[in-house]
Amino acid sequence: MTGHVSIKLASERVNHCVAASNELPRFYTPGEVISGMKDYMRGHGTYTEDDCLKSSVAGVMQKRRRSAEDEQMMRKHLQEGDLISAEVQSIFSDGSLSLHTRSLKYGKLLQGTLVKVFPSLIKRRKNHFHNLPCGISVIIGNNGYIWISPQEREVLDVEVEDEKDEIQNYEMQPVNKSDRDTIARVKNCIAALVASKMMLDDTSIMFAYEESLKYEDVKELLDPEAMLDVAFLTQHRINTVMEE
Repeated sequence: MTGHVSIKLASERVNHCVAASNELPRFYTPGEVISGMKDYMRGHGTYTEDDCLKSSVAGVMQKRRRSAEDEQMMRKHLQEGDLISAEVQSIFSDGSLSLHTRSLKYGKLLQGTLVKVFPSLIKRRKNHFHNLPCGISVIIGNNGYIWISPQEREVLDVEVEDEKDEIQNYEMQPVNKSDRDTIARVKNCIAALVASKMMLDDTSIMFAYEESLKYEDVKELLDPEAMLDVAFLTQHRINTVMEE
């Protein structure tokens, strides 16, 4: 005895009862390109690939346009001119970027100082966030931007909406003199390495910091001879490590 099995695509098995009007809902299957999404907010069940927004699940799409309310809510966290650390989620063909700043690991940068160097001096690393043994955190960006700050800000993978009070409390905390001195020393050490055209990463910065401790006054590190001395000793330590 034989039977007949009818196989239909998911799009052919839509329950048309879910339609709110006479227009039938559009059913998307995993991997299918979702078109016309430029003015809409990306939500769950989607991902970007090859500059296209695609469905990661099977179902009917609900679209919601970006509104003035969305922009006002965003301004509670970020405004024009703010310095931020963000993860680049995707790059579109028109040059625009999709950034992620929804956790304490990313977001507005406060309580620290920014150093700009030539991007060619940055060693490429998968991890850009480093906690140095001296009690200072550095974010070393491939774009040549280096952010130096105290380590009080723990790197937590939590949603900003759930930790508003914690973020605000952190922003109100003053940086003590000891941390300010250490931040200034790290900044001057980076300047010394840059003056000698040395590559920058967490290792070279920490080596330079340790070699600079013989100069008690941080301002002494601005002297050209001191800068050259720190850079030379740092390079010597790096060579020694590489030879081991």
